[in-house]
Amino acid sequence: MRSTPRRSSLSRAAAVFAVALLAAKPCRALELWGEPPLIWLGGDQTSAPSYGTKGVLDQTNWPSARLWSAMTTDAAGALWVYGGYGSGISTPSWNTVGALGDLWTYVPSKGKWAWVSGPPDTQSQDEGPQGQLGVPSLWSRPSARYGHSMWADKAGRIYVFGGGFTITNDLWRFDPADSKWTWLSGGPSNIRPAGVYGTRGAASTASQPGARNMAAVCSGVQSSTVWVFGGFGNGAISTLGYLNDLWTYNTDTGLWTWVAGSQIVNHPGNFEALNVPSNTTVPPARDEAVCWVDDVSGDVLIFGGKNGNGYLNDFFRFNPKTKIWTWIGGSPLAGSTGTPGIRGIADKNNIPSARYQHSGWKKGNDLILYGGVSYAGYESSVWRYRVIEGDWTLLSDGGAAFVGDFGDRGVQSSSSRLPSIFGQVSKDDGNAYVFSGNYFSSVKNGFGSALWLVDSSSATTISVTPTSTAAETSTTQTSTSATPASIVTETPKCWNNSP
Repeated sequence: MRSTPRRSSLSRAAAVFAVALLAAKPCRALELWGEPPLIWLGGDQTSAPSYGTKGVLDQTNWPSARLWSAMTTDAAGALWVYGGYGSGISTPSWNTVGALGDLWTYVPSKGKWAWVSGPPDTQSQDEGPQGQLGVPSLWSRPSARYGHSMWADKAGRIYVFGGGFTITNDLWRFDPADSKWTWLSGGPSNIRPAGVYGTRGAASTASQPGARNMAAVCSGVQSSTVWVFGGFGNGAISTLGYLNDLWTYNTDTGLWTWVAGSQIVNHPGNFEALNVPSNTTVPPARDEAVCWVDDVSGDVLIFGGKNGNGYLNDFFRFNPKTKIWTWIGGSPLAGSTGTPGIRGIADKNNIPSARYQHSGWKKGNDLILYGGVSYAGYESSVWRYRVIEGDWTLLSDGGAAFVGDFGDRGVQSSSSRLPSIFGQVSKDDGNAYVFSGNYFSSVKNGFGSALWLVDSSSATTISVTPTSTAAETSTTQTSTSATPASIVTETPKCWNNSP
């Protein structure tokens, strides 16, 4: 059984930390979280795209390098990627790129991509034939765009909302059963409509969010409710700015509902007491945040992003039953460097640094946060937040401008590491898939088309039980990875790690 040198250094730090926290309370086990196993599935920063035959899965197919695309997973676990900012050449640069309008699917069980819809991405900035509102069509489709949002419903249909190089609020649905797009609401894509808010909390055929890009979108498991928070665009009037409004879209009824937040842009927010629900607490306006849904309580959690004040690391929780926000962590001021703590050890005082363009997924009911842009540069850090315990753990951090280690294609390796990255997308179907973005590699810093599988369901966890004497040692492996390794070499005396 191979050991992992990187994790042994974690064990030494953990042991020192544990000894330093001696206390008289009864001994409790302390979990040390290792890095999640990583598999590079293909793609890089130099290969030209291969579209193949439209609608046909093939191992040689691969999307072009891009960032600010959107991704979702359908009910069968297939990945869907639409658009982004990139080009069809092998080495895209800032003066050869534009908005993309192609739709791709990746089937993990087959390890193959298929180009499904839209023009080859050499035709960037495609306006797309808008079609007729509410009518499925083989020839209508969304415009090329980046900074948009995607989700899937329980029937496996795919939705694309907002974004675009003109910034729009049109909502589209793609049905894989007949390959038809339906323009559902908003738009058209060549204008920037203001929002129609209606009555707070009341669904309406007239209600719809204003044009926006870089909104945070999330939904619960097998839920028909999709949550959309913030972004950069229009509130109730056509004035561009950062937003803090919270909306739901119901995939069963096809209706939008304004749930919370302001109708005006650049709202400063309000921070009441930490961890105390309050009718007056509301997050500041922002774009490029990440949101998750707690599948136990149904609450919505929002972390980070940016606005005119800078990068953010504030952390909020919204209760859909009471319609009340709670500030649960981070700084009310922009630019916080966070509190990383000791890698692998959960602590309620830990918090990631301020960042935007990060991504997130769920491991069970816990949250995983990866990458983004902080004041240190492109982030490579991976964080885990335990919803029930309310604590953060830094799992991995190669530092800014970290090139990562892709390893061999299709092979899980304990030495493989995600690079510093921004503009990537991720989605969870039990595991997590991270696609594209602008990242560091051994070749260069630039756009990529890489696809990784982050097998967070099998991350190594060691439970260490302190003993009454320093001479006694014991480790217990509570879950395993493909390359499990004991990361604790010494069990310290009792310490207080009470919640």
